[in-house]
Amino acid sequence: MKPLCDTMQHMKRQTDGQTRQRILDFIHTHTEQNGRLPLLREIAAAIGLSRASGVSYHIRQLILAGQLPRWKTRVPSGPGVENRQFLLGF
Repeated sequence: MKPLCDTMQHMKRQTDGQTRQRILDFIHTHTEQNGRLPLLREIAAAIGLSRASGVSYHIRQLILAGQLPRWKTRVPSGPGVENRQFLLGF
């Protein structure tokens, strides 16, 4: 019988993998439909995460794994521009 900690780590990896796949699917669908990358908050809402920081973590892991490109996009700033969290790829 496997130790409980090994089983829990395997379950977390499986769940992380499923979450990351859902993030990738949403990014591709949203980009095709809207012609732009989704905001971190839009991704979080779509896949059921409560915080954009969770999405940020998974996106960093996807980039490190080579599954998502790193975008060279600047976040708009200045008068009249809302302070938003954009998907940049860090």
